[in-house]
Amino acid sequence: MRCFLLLALSSLSTGAMAQTYHSSTDKEVALHVVKPEYPYAARAYHLQGNGIYLLHLRPNGTVRSVDIKKSTGYKILDDAVVTAYRQWRFRPDTTRTTITVPLSFTMTPQ
Repeated sequence: MRCFLLLALSSLSTGAMAQTYHSSTDKEVALHVVKPEYPYAARAYHLQGNGIYLLHLRPNGTVRSVDIKKSTGYKILDDAVVTAYRQWRFRPDTTRTTITVPLSFTMTPQ
């Protein structure tokens, strides 16, 4: 099985995982993006889901907190996303205090 992780913030792909990001505005720039890991336990049970996450930004561009607006339906997947998104860094002094980022965990046959 091939695992795909689709996310909204810059075109990236690595082996079996693919990730894409589209900022909610052209002015917002993610300087450092950590891809959420597709946990092995989730892959082993073929867990899939779509979620929407709200990143709360500090003036220095770091992520203060992450809220789950729409869960993937699985705590293990949501936890992986929150862990990764808390490590993201944006342009300092951004005018936005929140950014909404959708994400999909999907598995497809090879």
